[in-house]
Amino acid sequence: MTSQPYKKISRDPDLTLPYPPRHGRNLEENGHPRNGVYLQSFQKTEAKRYIQNGNVLGLFRYPKITPAFHSPLFNDYNQQLCGGWYWKYREDGSIRAPFESNSDIILQRVIEGAKPLGGLVGWADQQEKIAGWKNQISRAGLGLFCYEEGIKNTLIICRQGILDELFDFEDLITDYMALSQATRLGVLGSPGTINKFLNSIRKDAMTKYLQFDHLHPHSAFDYIVTGLILGYPIENTYAVLTE
Repeated sequence: MTSQPYKKISRDPDLTLPYPPRHGRNLEENGHPRNGVYLQSFQKTEAKRYIQNGNVLGLFRYPKITPAFHSPLFNDYNQQLCGGWYWKYREDGSIRAPFESNSDIILQRVIEGAKPLGGLVGWADQQEKIAGWKNQISRAGLGLFCYEEGIKNTLIICRQGILDELFDFEDLITDYMALSQATRLGVLGSPGTINKFLNSIRKDAMTKYLQFDHLHPHSAFDYIVTGLILGYPIENTYAVLTE
């Protein structure tokens, strides 16, 4: 695979001297550490990297298609909130406030319509903060499911609505079919199987998935549901299925 230029597709700030300590080796042409979400486009595939301070935190490779599906609920910043790494910036490129947690950002994004569903985590000694979250959730009219595990309090929240009213299922099906046909790996089965599954869930209420175990998907279609409810770019989900 020949080298292709990196195209920055996020609003994270460019790094200049003095660099943060322990920067990685993934550098811009000017020698500065890369910082943000970068896309490399090849003849038949694309590679997307999440890079912070020159360190590659996530890499997704997938077939190159012309996407039909677009929704503000699905975006690269939601991938930054997956829990696998810590991203120090907000989506607009500003640095997070001191002690601003993923939970604070997830709540705001679900309220604003930038994420379909997400989990907030508070601890036994954070009851005032948890009460504040619940007040915001109630005022915004979000769906809510709470549970406790020892000192850990988890609040799963979501937008209200039917899936195919929240985003365009026809375009979603089109893109999953195109990704599958481009690789011919068969991880999702035949085109008919893909179409049948996605049509089987399109009339589900988002609140149905408040208790879905997105941390432990057991099948390819569980991964699709996980990506849908958490608002991850669908090409990222497909990349995970074919890695």
